Amino acid sequence: MTTPFDARLAADLDEAPVGLLMVDAEGTIVWSNAAAAGIFESTPTQLDGRSIESLVPPHRRDAHRGLRDRYRAGGSPLGHGAARVLAAVTATGHGIAVEVTLVPLRRAAAGHVLALVEGFGPRSEPLIATLAEASPVRRGERLYRAVFDQSYQATWILSSDGAVLAANRRARGIMLRDDGGLGQDSLAVSFPRATPASRASLAMSLAAAQEGDAIRISLDDVDGSGAARCHDVTVRPALGDTGTPLFLVLEARDVTEARRREEELVAARLAAEAADRAKAAFLARMSHEMRTPLHAILGFTRLLLEDAQRDPTTADALKQVEQSGEHLLALVEDVLEIARLEAGGLAVDDAPANVQVLLADLVASAREAGAPRRIGIELELDAHLPTWLQLDENKLRRALRDLLDHAVSVTSEGDVALQVEWEPEGRRHRLLLLLTDGGPAPDAGEVSYLQSPFDAVEPLRSPGRKGLGLALARRLILLMGGDFRVDSTPKRGSRLRIELPARPVEGLRDPSDSGSLPAAAVATGGLEALG
Repeated sequence: MTTPFDARLAADLDEAPVGLLMVDAEGTIVWSNAAAAGIFESTPTQLDGRSIESLVPPHRRDAHRGLRDRYRAGGSPLGHGAARVLAAVTATGHGIAVEVTLVPLRRAAAGHVLALVEGFGPRSEPLIATLAEASPVRRGERLYRAVFDQSYQATWILSSDGAVLAANRRARGIMLRDDGGLGQDSLAVSFPRATPASRASLAMSLAAAQEGDAIRISLDDVDGSGAARCHDVTVRPALGDTGTPLFLVLEARDVTEARRREEELVAARLAAEAADRAKAAFLARMSHEMRTPLHAILGFTRLLLEDAQRDPTTADALKQVEQSGEHLLALVEDVLEIARLEAGGLAVDDAPANVQVLLADLVASAREAGAPRRIGIELELDAHLPTWLQLDENKLRRALRDLLDHAVSVTSEGDVALQVEWEPEGRRHRLLLLLTDGGPAPDAGEVSYLQSPFDAVEPLRSPGRKGLGLALARRLILLMGGDFRVDSTPKRGSRLRIELPARPVEGLRDPSDSGSLPAAAVATGGLEALG
């Protein structure tokens, strides 16, 4: 066949180490050199005159013809001078992978295209062909091929149009094909038993990778035994210097067992949460049912006390019954409150509260409880503490009442101190309460009891401990968005540190006050002390 250029130039090009094919506007090979003929296991005379599509696998020929037409029309994504890895077939029918670079010949042979072709060897081999032992470079390529084939992940090397160029051992196992589906459409052969939804996701991922994007999807498949499998799949392009994909890499990792364990953990967590809610609901119901007979017992006990004043022995016995009943009722109410907290039955109800009056009332009650044992209560208020704060007054009152009762009960000598500080921080404000008692310091087991009263290994052992009251106080503080810490010093008691978010409320005044604190409040060093 006549070449479109000088015979001397043709002779020089025939000796070039890279494969060269010249193709006319109709897709006919008009000239080829010896290197190209060798790649396609042919001779130049056998290649010349053939359609370029004859070198493409049959199932890819229509797609290649469309790609060639788009290239000639100027709309091909390949671009002039850009390399692309494609699937090809030799004259003897062997599948190979070739890297092709197209150069349009506008002057020497208008309408013709010169294709620079580099072969990667028979496609029955991995992407890297079998290489000679002697060359260090080729030994490295052999090593790369071995690593590729033994990779933990299933890996496919695809041409830029999605044909399989190479598949490692795990990929061949997924496909159940020893030949790895080489030369075939990756969408059809890579996961032949994928669900329709997963196949659609894979098709979208391949299309995105052809445009230069890396995509990660979860793909559901079925193995050879019919068992469902889940794969974590990534499709990414290998970009050339011009930014166009040379080839695509499809990787898959079997995550079936990991997903099964995750589903089991989720199911176990949901079951545990359901059991916890059932426990809390049971406690709330039982606590409520226990309160009714306890109220009846206490009511009749008080009636009997009124009639037994002339009999000291009977009166003392009834008084013991009353005190025990009140103690039991307090415990039941604590259990009920904690159960409601556990079940999510309590919500924060913020409203303006006169915090100074609230603190004064609580300290007065605690002082009355400590008077028989001569336990004093010291209250120190920050001079900048606002009178009115936006917070849940009922929950704060309940928490501080339990904490003060606890502090009084464990203090054997000395006083209980409550220090209240106000810390404005821009738009965020904090109410800080420091409560110090004179009792024995709680050990690690008792601190654990405060954090989880239902799960603690050992209950509170120290004399005077108030059972669930402390744990309830902590839960209420946390519910209000606060922080609760226990600092203890051996032989010097414990210190509770409570921080609460609170917003000052301006323009309110207690209608019954003429100040907000009793007359006993005196200023001391920037703080107000209530003795």
